[in-house]
Amino acid sequence: MSQNTVSRFQFLRSARGWVLPVALLLVWEFMSRQSAEHSYAFASISQIFHGLVEIISTGELQQGIAASVQRALLGLLIGGSAGFVVGAIMSSCVWPMC
Repeated sequence: MSQNTVSRFQFLRSARGWVLPVALLLVWEFMSRQSAEHSYAFASISQIFHGLVEIISTGELQQGIAASVQRALLGLLIGGSAGFVVGAIMSSCVWPMC
């Protein structure tokens, strides 16, 4: 086999993984443009993209991500602290006598 044929097979093999996601996106876009009865369940991909651009440009996305990270870290701190305290108490007790 020539080098060109081998590289073509490698490209096809790597492109094969994109077939299903692209097909799903195309079906999604098609269904969102069919009729009003489908539009409530399937917002078009272009509407979603424009919404994403809007919340990025207003800074709302960054604020939402910061709030989510803050809540997650606070929960981790509270849970980790409580687990540490309970573990320390349990390790200092002899089970039948505690």
